[in-house]
Amino acid sequence: MSLDNFRPSFIYYQLRATPKPVPYEGNDLSGKTALITGGNAGLGFECGRQLLRLKLSYLIITSRSLSRAEAARKLLLADKTTQRVNPNAKVDVYELDQERHEYISAFVEKLKESTAYLDIALLNAAINTPKIEKSPYGRERTIQINHVSTSLMSLLLLPLLEACPRKPANLTVVAGGTNTWTTLPAKHHPKMIHWMGDPASKGFDVYANYHNSKLLNLFWVQALAERVSGADVVVNAVCPAMADTNLFREYPRWLMGFAKLIYFRWITWSAEACARVLTSGVVKGRDGHGSLTTGIGVTLPFNPLLFNDEGKGIRERLWNETIEIFQKEAGFKVDVPAKL
Repeated sequence: MSLDNFRPSFIYYQLRATPKPVPYEGNDLSGKTALITGGNAGLGFECGRQLLRLKLSYLIITSRSLSRAEAARKLLLADKTTQRVNPNAKVDVYELDQERHEYISAFVEKLKESTAYLDIALLNAAINTPKIEKSPYGRERTIQINHVSTSLMSLLLLPLLEACPRKPANLTVVAGGTNTWTTLPAKHHPKMIHWMGDPASKGFDVYANYHNSKLLNLFWVQALAERVSGADVVVNAVCPAMADTNLFREYPRWLMGFAKLIYFRWITWSAEACARVLTSGVVKGRDGHGSLTTGIGVTLPFNPLLFNDEGKGIRERLWNETIEIFQKEAGFKVDVPAKL
């Protein structure tokens, strides 16, 4: 897959502006509870810090490693600004591996034991790998974790979000500006997720699957927003640009050394600046239902498939295929909202 047509505009917009911080005025999160998946490092960690500085009362973060999550918890509570403006903040941590449906279901059930509702859910956990590895379901891991697992999590968390006493609650999915780096070749195949997730597929490209998965995130948010009332839960997606985080940890060291020297040093946003995009999404009101956000003061391009008639058909096919996966593979009931 050629990406040459997409990279120049992406870099141009990233160099052009940096997201502005979410203002404290009008965004006091006192008394609210938030969940951030993948909140132990990178953008998730920085967003957690920003939410605590906005006086969030209770933050829950997940990580594949409980020890890393606990280390992040200590750093968040040691933040001097948080200690000054939000001294009674509470942070809990959970271990969560999103490769299996039952792990996600077990996590949500355990979460219900510690809180009766969520005001905010930020689905940030994702991987970006150059390795062709299969999930337990035989599906390539990037598509499994970034799309299938994130979509399942969004459905299982809906009851907790709908139970929020201060409506509307907020469900934000972290997509990415690289959604423009794919033309989604899988759209020509009857089973898109199967084609992208099968290394034997003609034209399979593991490097492109990260970009594919970010576009699928946006399609999913659009479809879910059509099935959930914005008066109850504001469903939206955020599209940060590239940041110097550990998202690329599985790439060769020599390649990342070069990237840090050139790309990450001169072009990318800092993790703190990039996390402002996430924070701007989770504080959106009802007018943000179904929106795709690139940050305050920033305009990044979106894939045209998200807004044309061809994309509408892709969105419905993706929804149906994803729900079919849950029905076949999950050993538990998944409540599926109907179109409003």
